Amino acid sequence: MSESATPILVTTQLTSLEVKPVDFLSQLSGLLGLLESNAGCEFIDIGQSMDSASRFVVISRWISVGHYRKALSNFEVKAQVIPFLSRHALERADAESSVTTEVVVRLTDGGRTDYQTSLATDAFTFERGNQ
Repeated sequence: MSESATPILVTTQLTSLEVKPVDFLSQLSGLLGLLESNAGCEFIDIGQSMDSASRFVVISRWISVGHYRKALSNFEVKAQVIPFLSRHALERADAESSVTTEVVVRLTDGGRTDYQTSLATDAFTFERGNQ
């Protein structure tokens, strides 16, 4: 089964090194409420590392990349949420702290849903940065 809109997942790793984890979580959840209230957001999960109380991950699901981009352009999100996430983004040399991915297959209750990718058919024929 194929659907026209391809949902996306956004995964962001954060650290609360400058703030107590409980205070960080309170601030984070309040600010993410601003993001979640935008049309097209299906959910936002906040996870805390089991190995380090100061490390968190935020996973949000959007019905389309267009809805996600529109939510990011919301004034309150740009003024409050994005600066907070940027200040607390986990700095990693080997990876980005935020990753946006398309959902290409969903398996639930013994069923399978395939989604149409928005990637160009020749997306993997070149390497980024090389011309």
